[in-house]
Amino acid sequence: STTTTTTSTTTPTESVVQKAISSTIQMLLLRLSSFVLTMLTKRCVSDIHTLGTVDVTLDLLRGTALFLGREGFRLAFGRHQNRHGRHGQGQQCKKQNQKQQ
Repeated sequence: STTTTTTSTTTPTESVVQKAISSTIQMLLLRLSSFVLTMLTKRCVSDIHTLGTVDVTLDLLRGTALFLGREGFRLAFGRHQNRHGRHGQGQQCKKQNQKQQ
C-alpha cells in the first residue's frame, strides 16, 4: 500500500494575513456583542439609580483587578532592574567585577 502525504502550500505571509483577518473578525464580533448587550441592559433596567450603582461597583472592581495585576509586574520589573545594574547593588557588583579583572 502506498501512502501519500500532502504538505501545506501556504507561505508564512499568507499565514500572517489569515491570522490578522481572523483576529479582526473576532474583534469586530466582540465589539458588536458588547454593544448589543449594553443596549439590552439599558433597555431592561428601568431604574437609573440601579444602573448607576452597578456601574460604580463594576468600575471599582475593574480598578482593583487592574491594580493587582499591574502591581505584580511593577515589582518584578523593579527587581529585574536591580539585579541587572540599573539601580542599587547591580552597579556595585559590576564595579567589583571590573576591579577583580
